[in-house]
Amino acid sequence: MTSCIMIKFGKEAHLQDIVNGRLRFAPSQQYVTMERDLHDKGQGDLLEGKMKIKAERVRVHHPITNELLFVLPKGEIVVSIENVNDMPVFCLSQYSDENLGEVSGKQYVTITHKNIDAIKADFKDATHALIIFEPEKFLDDVHKIEGHKFVDDKIRYY
Repeated sequence: MTSCIMIKFGKEAHLQDIVNGRLRFAPSQQYVTMERDLHDKGQGDLLEGKMKIKAERVRVHHPITNELLFVLPKGEIVVSIENVNDMPVFCLSQYSDENLGEVSGKQYVTITHKNIDAIKADFKDATHALIIFEPEKFLDDVHKIEGHKFVDDKIRYY
């Protein structure tokens, strides 16, 4: 049995594009704007490509001379990579063992009512779901696209 699957929620025609090998990436700033302007935290994400760190105290030294440049007091720091707002993003939902089962040789996915309600709220225009039963193969195929560099990983919320 599959240890994890990926699901993309959307309109049938958009999902068929993925099946046909056409992926649509959106700039990460689109997700930041979505939460900021529309207050849509489901698809939107003010911290897309960024991470908050709670620090007791931060000392910043020059990387070559080790000279102390400044000290920051206790607080919250947002860390980001350069040009992150222009970074193209393609998102999928991932479900693992606790959501997967098999009966009579057929695989099934269990999604709680709470998560179904969140999916309906987050993907209001979605009419279909594309289920990727071999996520490793899908990611391998994406990485084979020439002329582009891809980075993939699970999103971790803390």
